[in-house]
Amino acid sequence: MIDFLTNILEGVITILLIIFKHQKEGRYRFYILLFQICSANSVLQYTVFSQPMPLFPILAGYCEGFLATYFGIWTHYLIGLQLASMAFQVECLVFCFAIKHQNIARVINYHVVSDDVYWTGVFFFIVTPIIAYLVFHQAGLKREDQMDFVKSRYPEYYDEFSKFSNFAIYEFNLWCLLLAVGASIGSVVCGLAFLVITIDIFRMLKDMQKKVSAASFKMYQSAVTSLLFQFGTSALLLVPLACFVVVIMTNFEDTQVFIEVTLAIGALHPIVNAIVVTLTTSIYREYLFK
Repeated sequence: MIDFLTNILEGVITILLIIFKHQKEGRYRFYILLFQICSANSVLQYTVFSQPMPLFPILAGYCEGFLATYFGIWTHYLIGLQLASMAFQVECLVFCFAIKHQNIARVINYHVVSDDVYWTGVFFFIVTPIIAYLVFHQAGLKREDQMDFVKSRYPEYYDEFSKFSNFAIYEFNLWCLLLAVGASIGSVVCGLAFLVITIDIFRMLKDMQKKVSAASFKMYQSAVTSLLFQFGTSALLLVPLACFVVVIMTNFEDTQVFIEVTLAIGALHPIVNAIVVTLTTSIYREYLFK
């Protein structure tokens, strides 16, 4: 409970700093705020709303959070929502890089793109998590078929699964393949976008230093540094998914404990990200440590 309250407090402080202390940079401010809200939301999903837990050796899981326990929302829906939220969060961070790139580009009039490119990106920004959720929704077994599946494939676990009222079971099918291919393509696209944009930003910063004041240059440099650190901490989001894939492929022993530990590591992302944002953004740092 104390860890949860600490995470929420850190998230709220960061959000308030962005609202009241961030420069009026329009689009960039909006997306960095949206990213922090998504980060705070992931705390709630991990600790309050969903609380997903695996049920190995079967490819299954259950949720014991508030929405599952008191509202009876099916685990499959909650896990799908959490995956879509993670995709949305990564998109927010990539957009922050892209918009910061354009803010710098407009100052030095170099590599400026039209608004048509931006709105095309917004379209995919909105549609991608929705498609990911819908594909994931098709990847699971129907709720009414789950116990028959356990009885026919894993009869030794039938009595144990009978004790759960809210769980989801998955099997490898075409939808799982589509989801894996889509996730791989999305990861490559986001990774390449991050790499290309970052390289170009550092190239432009060298030219920008000659055209703006030292204070303005420091502000832009601080924002880019903060984004780089936030991108680094976003790796914590991928730890549970990566370990989950490793477990499936290697039949790792003590699977249940291993996955629970990785889920706990993933839940640390919001508080780590909030600390990184505060300490790497000069305006926030100076305000808090006055």
